[in-house]
Amino acid sequence: MSSKNSKDYINDPDFIADLSVAQLSFMVANIVAVVSATVVDRYGDQPVEVQRHHYEQGVRRIVRNMVVEMGAIADCDDAMDRIVAMGHKIAEERALADEGVTS
Repeated sequence: MSSKNSKDYINDPDFIADLSVAQLSFMVANIVAVVSATVVDRYGDQPVEVQRHHYEQGVRRIVRNMVVEMGAIADCDDAMDRIVAMGHKIAEERALADEGVTS
């Protein structure tokens, strides 16, 4: 495929927005247990509706804080270097796992 026919995903704002939402959704999946445990610990004696409210607000608060932190990280070359290096390491480990090689 020639470069004239390939899509420029690196500079496609719609692709980047969709990818950002997808990645944040996976992060939410990873934090819900922590938020739930915190809510039960702090509001376990309250009605379920109150607990649900605190849970939903807690998840939203963490996501907002993560997005803000990501904005700050995006401006830090050292942090970006670490993120890219860790991402490459994870991708390499996945590729090795797919080939049946373990470390």
